[in-house]
Amino acid sequence: MSEISRVMRYYDYLSSVYEELYGLEQYLKYDVIVDRYLDYFKRARIIVDLGCGCGLFYRYLLSRGFIGPEVKYIGLDISVGMLRVFRRFCPRCLLINGVFEVCPLICDVADVITCISAIGGFEKVKILLSEIVRVLRREGISIITLRRELKDVSEKLKENAKHLDLDFEVFNLKSEIGIALFKG
Repeated sequence: MSEISRVMRYYDYLSSVYEELYGLEQYLKYDVIVDRYLDYFKRARIIVDLGCGCGLFYRYLLSRGFIGPEVKYIGLDISVGMLRVFRRFCPRCLLINGVFEVCPLICDVADVITCISAIGGFEKVKILLSEIVRVLRREGISIITLRRELKDVSEKLKENAKHLDLDFEVFNLKSEIGIALFKG
């Protein structure tokens, strides 16, 4: 069984209980991220959520008043089970079953791209960043978080961000490292 198939099956299995298991932990991260980059969320008209899962971040933004009729929310996830749960909360969101490396969106479309707790031992960091640069609008932001033990992936992200002429900053979350990438 391929790694992608294994991950997909794992999250399909967890989809009905994911919020119960990880919801509070995720919401605490969202507080830090949104408060830190508040201006970007206030002016965002298109938000792309890579690894959107069951839509926790969407529901968080909705509860904080950042999702209105003028905001388009696009979620991409490998798990059909997670997307089915998400769909119940947002019938109008564009939800895509797929992988980060092949993002089926046009260039320069997103104001904010998030990838929160969705990178495991991601070997294709360069491809992920290339896709983010391609899809992110000028003056946009991408926020990526990953577990602290993935420090090597964090270093790859920073190294590749420099090569792509992206400004970035690293910030700390309780259990993760966050990297904000800015497209000038």
